[in-house]
Amino acid sequence: MQYLGGHTKPKTPEFSFDHELILVISNVGHTEEVMDAARAAGAKGGTILHAKGANAERAQQFFKVSIIQEKEITMIVCPSALKADIMSSILKSAGPSSPAGSIVFSLPVSDVAGFPLSYFSAESKPNDDPENSN
Repeated sequence: MQYLGGHTKPKTPEFSFDHELILVISNVGHTEEVMDAARAAGAKGGTILHAKGANAERAQQFFKVSIIQEKEITMIVCPSALKADIMSSILKSAGPSSPAGSIVFSLPVSDVAGFPLSYFSAESKPNDDPENSN
C-alpha cells in the first residue's frame, strides 16, 4: 500500500485463477430455471440470495411509497474451464429476454476452501469422496 503515497512503484500481481464466481441476477421466482441451466452445463450447485434493486429513479410510486423490484442473486463457484459454458447455458434458458430477465457476469476466484476434494471433478459423483462415504 506504500505505492499509494508515491513511495514505491506498484507491482502488478500475477494470478492464476482456477475457479470463477458466476453471479446471476434474476427476477424473483426463477432460480430453478437458472440452476437447471447451470447444472446442464456442469455446475454442481449454487447459493441464492434475496436482493432489491437500487435504481431509485425508476422505482414505482404507490401511495407515495417507493416500490422497488425484488431480485434474486445466484452465486455459482466453478472451474474456470466451465465458466463460458455455464454462462451461455443460463443466458439461453433464462437470459434478459426470458421471464427470468437474468443478467450474468463472473469474477475470478483466487482460492477456494471448504469444498470436498472431488467437488469440482467432472467424473465425480456425490459419494465418490472417500472421506465422506458412510
